[in-house]
Amino acid sequence: MIIESAAGRIVALFGGSQPAPRGRRAALILVLAATMGVPGGDGAAEGLPVAAPTRQEPVRFQDEILPVLAANCTACHNGKIHEGGLVLDTVAAILKGGDSGPAVVAGKPAESVLFLRAAHRQEDFMPPADNKVGAKPLAPAQLGLLERWIAEGAAVGPAAARAPLAWKPLPPGTGGVVAVALSGDGLVTAAARGGRVSLFDTPSGRPLGALVDPAIGAAADTAHRDLVSAVACSPAGDMLATGSFRTIKLWRRRPPTRIAELPAAAGALVAAAAPRGDQVALGMPDGRIVVCDAAQGTVAHTFPVHAAAVSGLVFSADGDTILSSARDGVVLATRVADGAVVGRLARSGDVRAVATLAGGARLATAEADDRIRIWQLPLPAPAEAAAPVPLGELAGIPKPTTVLVEVPAMSGHLLGGSADGVVRLWNTEAGTVVRQFAHGGAVTAVAVRPDGTRLATAGTVPGVKIWDTASGKLIAEFKGDMRLALGTAAADIDVAVAKQDVEHGKAEVAAAEKAVQTAADEQKKAAEKVEAARKTV
Repeated sequence: MIIESAAGRIVALFGGSQPAPRGRRAALILVLAATMGVPGGDGAAEGLPVAAPTRQEPVRFQDEILPVLAANCTACHNGKIHEGGLVLDTVAAILKGGDSGPAVVAGKPAESVLFLRAAHRQEDFMPPADNKVGAKPLAPAQLGLLERWIAEGAAVGPAAARAPLAWKPLPPGTGGVVAVALSGDGLVTAAARGGRVSLFDTPSGRPLGALVDPAIGAAADTAHRDLVSAVACSPAGDMLATGSFRTIKLWRRRPPTRIAELPAAAGALVAAAAPRGDQVALGMPDGRIVVCDAAQGTVAHTFPVHAAAVSGLVFSADGDTILSSARDGVVLATRVADGAVVGRLARSGDVRAVATLAGGARLATAEADDRIRIWQLPLPAPAEAAAPVPLGELAGIPKPTTVLVEVPAMSGHLLGGSADGVVRLWNTEAGTVVRQFAHGGAVTAVAVRPDGTRLATAGTVPGVKIWDTASGKLIAEFKGDMRLALGTAAADIDVAVAKQDVEHGKAEVAAAEKAVQTAADEQKKAAEKVEAARKTV
């Protein structure tokens, strides 16, 4: 054991006691300090472990050093509270230092007081063990970053690039419907569930789509990032307001816009749209078929294939062929690419309409003998002499059928509109009428919803009628402008309510006038009693 006496002599228990030389005494003091874990005379110590970072990119003060200092140092060394005159919240203040000089010497961690004291290699250790702000000694990795930062020059350095927030959509099943609104005409219902707002066709309940805010980018059908808790529709029905946490969004109904105008359609008798929606075919009185670009409205092809007026048109399922009928009883299949006639069917009389069936595998023709016949596609080539045999006939129609429409959702089913004012739903496989819809006048147009649940009829009787396909019941009838009619009906209701308010107001006025008269009579009687009493006195 080695002990330094108060007189500066070293006592060594090696069999005696003798004065030690000055240099040897200093060396023994350092050995003693290292053995006992006591700081040496210059304040040096072994300190805390330091884990040097293995990365290559420079250390950033703003994003890596400042947060460490803020958590453990700046509570006592900031612009307002700066013990020892030291401020540690900016690089400039750190380099300036405090009462003891610069806290950091750029490029020299071993000479930087900030690092030495944080690493417990020089008194006073920081942060103090008895601090009252919960500061803790720096971890090895934090000390490694601090040492590397000083060694790199203690510069501010570039700030870390801020990546945009990666928003995630609310789960599709989040919560129930908490808000709902009806359009002014009552035809559209908006329902909010989670961050989604869905639109429905009110009469049928069929989904129309969802409101989408492209700025969110979280999901294809998201209107808000947060839960939508309120929905309201404007009286005119052209705007919708949706509200979530601190956010209100206004949505405007997009009015119908004209995509293109078809000048070539002047005088056209029939028209058909291609399955892809890129082309429109027009049947002309002189037997021509004019094919137009649907987006531009320009004429793409003109095929003079018929010798009489075109009465029916329909595209094949792939859109590559046009099937057409004419008043002379000829049915043709014309290739769209080059106008070549690739199929021909000759009938004995007028063919008034055509339609495809069974996914484009069959063709229906409405003929002059008031029968509808079903044919196998493709039609025979023009050079073939043998006439094909129909697969079936639909009979029992009292007047000519002028409109044929396939029901896409019901394979083998066909709608035929007749001059007797009835639209018949045929099962072409069985040859029977499934249901009838009495329009009330000669039918000139029929349209069916893709899912087959609704159909619309028009004809010589003014207006359009909407039918439920399953029950055959009339759902609605519109004459003229539908929205104008609905607006007129709403105005009539407002007028009726206003009249009620007027009548109520008149009754209130009459009651008030009666009350005034009663009060006047009572006042007169009271005055007479007063006068009589005065005379008596």
